[in-house]
Amino acid sequence: MIQPRLQRLYEWSAAELDRSELCDLVRDGNPVYAWSYADRHVWAAQAGTWPRLLSRATAPRS
Repeated sequence: MIQPRLQRLYEWSAAELDRSELCDLVRDGNPVYAWSYADRHVWAAQAGTWPRLLSRATAPRS
């Protein structure tokens, strides 16, 4: 949910907090604070993983 909006989130946060260096933590919508931009694939979820996890996490409990 957040990944597609990550770039805008960091830009907004940097502006709100007056901390332009926050924009250095994301590049083209990919986090770059733990791995380099070249290793951005580590942030990509495997196909089907997120919908399954979200479904399980938000399912009604009896």
